[in-house]
Amino acid sequence: MHVNVVHVLVGLVVFQVVLNVFYLAKLSRPSRECEDGKVKSAPVYNARRGKRTGNLEELEESQEPCLAYPHTLVGRITIDFNVTSTLEDIKHAMPAMTWGKWQPTDCKSSHRVAIIIPYRNRRHLLSVLLRYLHPFLQRQQLHYRIFLVEQAGVGTWNKGRVMNAGYLEAAKLFDFQCIIFHDVDLVPEDDRNSYGCHDTPLHMSSAPSQDKYKTLYKSLVGGVLKFPREHFLKVNGYSNEYWGWGGEDDDMALRLKASVLGFERVDPVLGRYTSLIHANRDKNPRRMALLKSAKRKKSSDGVSTIPYHVEAVTDEKLYTHILISI
Repeated sequence: MHVNVVHVLVGLVVFQVVLNVFYLAKLSRPSRECEDGKVKSAPVYNARRGKRTGNLEELEESQEPCLAYPHTLVGRITIDFNVTSTLEDIKHAMPAMTWGKWQPTDCKSSHRVAIIIPYRNRRHLLSVLLRYLHPFLQRQQLHYRIFLVEQAGVGTWNKGRVMNAGYLEAAKLFDFQCIIFHDVDLVPEDDRNSYGCHDTPLHMSSAPSQDKYKTLYKSLVGGVLKFPREHFLKVNGYSNEYWGWGGEDDDMALRLKASVLGFERVDPVLGRYTSLIHANRDKNPRRMALLKSAKRKKSSDGVSTIPYHVEAVTDEKLYTHILISI
């Protein structure tokens, strides 16, 4: 009887050892799952190339949310004009980037942000802005995409139409929660000025260097302005009627006031921007007359009524380039 018990115990031990060996062997192989008859690799992070591969959606769901104030922030920096970088130089420094989009790999960002840069013939300014803006946004651990929206041809500039078209096209390509309209000649100096989403419209460039780091006037919303997605639609976007330089931003301030949304402003201590030098365009001689009717025309003049045509959408690596005719 005693011998039989010993044999049984020995058999159980051997069986457990075999099970453990089988289990460890299974763990040593990459896990795979079957979905709709297809075998799918488990998600992995390719550290050498700096990007995820495999099942990205499941990886994001398993991640912890990013910190509200990431440890990667450095605070205020100085824009160094002694170091020059071409767009090609910046592309080489960010080889994995496409379409101007990025998201953190070690946490799940709470913010999906579209950045619209209205643009025409200022390539030298664009290279300076992007050299600083991409690292700035990545230190804030945002899920973002940059759209460069360019007015085609040589006709009179209309920034309002360019920004309205930018909103509509960005909405087709990226499921953003908030949108930032960003002048190409303003470079943020302090990454504590969050480009993440906010509850209300927010004027971010409160202290540009060209104005001695002060807010020029109380209703100023030009430069860098952020909207929750639905708020931009509530004010019907920008006016389409301002041809030439100036007026569309002051019109937006009136729209925000008329809609009862209002806007907030970043503290000038954080809202510091380096203003890049460039030649001014001709001012719009009708801008003051147009401003007088701004509130009345809000519902019939804006993003809901803009006429435009998309000429091309191209991947320029550092940004999505949208060329439009208006």
